[in-house]
Amino acid sequence: MAIRTTPIFVQAGSHPAEETRLMLGGMLGMPPTTFAGGVAASNPAHGVVSANDFVVTQNGTPNMTVLVGVGGAFIRGTENLNQGAYHVWNDASQSVTISTAHPTLSRRDLIVVSVTDQSYSGGTSVASISVVTGTAGSGTDPTPPNNALVLARVTVAALDTAINTADITDLRPRANQTGKLPVFTTAALAATAIPTSIDGQGYYFNSGTTTEGPLYYNGTAYRQPWNMPWGYVGQSVTGANTNSTAGVWANATTLAFTVPANRRIRVEGACTIFNNGGSASDFAVGVGPTLGAPLNNNQVYLPIGYRAGLYASHTFTSTASAVTERLQFQGVLSAPLVLIGATLIVTDIGPAGAPA
Repeated sequence: MAIRTTPIFVQAGSHPAEETRLMLGGMLGMPPTTFAGGVAASNPAHGVVSANDFVVTQNGTPNMTVLVGVGGAFIRGTENLNQGAYHVWNDASQSVTISTAHPTLSRRDLIVVSVTDQSYSGGTSVASISVVTGTAGSGTDPTPPNNALVLARVTVAALDTAINTADITDLRPRANQTGKLPVFTTAALAATAIPTSIDGQGYYFNSGTTTEGPLYYNGTAYRQPWNMPWGYVGQSVTGANTNSTAGVWANATTLAFTVPANRRIRVEGACTIFNNGGSASDFAVGVGPTLGAPLNNNQVYLPIGYRAGLYASHTFTSTASAVTERLQFQGVLSAPLVLIGATLIVTDIGPAGAPA
């Protein structure tokens, strides 16, 4: 298929005819898998090039306009499977007017940069920045036009007369034209940038929590790279004193969780035991899913009035099902005891076999 590489210059705003606001260049009629790592709807080669490109901000003196900054972006064609992508460049900040607010209801508007290609849409080939006005009271975003890159959501409150920074939500995905993983801070932003994932799709989840890290699509869902420890799974902590019956395993704390099959899971429990009985005795702490049948346990001998910390652990190969692990304790002989605080921690320590 022919490649149309002649740039098309598009005048916008109040610029004189000899100046340009948007440049629509390198209109590519190439199969989706051959450009920028693929530009199909399932690929993240769609979005702004750099972090500050096409950023939407409030006007210096807030009013019913917003400003769209300079920069470059790739826009995925959505009218034909083999449409390819378009490179758009904005060389000067543009002011975009927001429609008058509803008297009683709020609405959501979208700021977009979109492409009209005469080969698919008729008319002329142009790139433009515009507002897609939402429906007041709907609580949902309007539908963007074909061949559009969504830049931001503007929340227009009832009777609003000025758009401020707090009203603008940045929705710009980052294009993956350089081969690096795109970065998203929430799963919702990732879903916006990658509406239909394909096997092997990846991105970096910059959550700032224990979930942060690279994620890859396995054909069904996103998960961390298989051949590495995944680390923290969960934790259960209790600080309450708990009495037990001599010779009977008592439950200190439990933790329920689910992990994929064929992972090695380590369960660790620790607590403090206090002998408040009438004689010295052995005391035991164990871990395992079934109360009364710990898979591993440790014992300590304590005189009356003494206390000691005990630790126990076990590992197992996971199945794709829910699991409940328990930290358990008992007085082995006749003396009663008190458990003083307990912690149960579960971690993923690596693969046990091939992905399930």
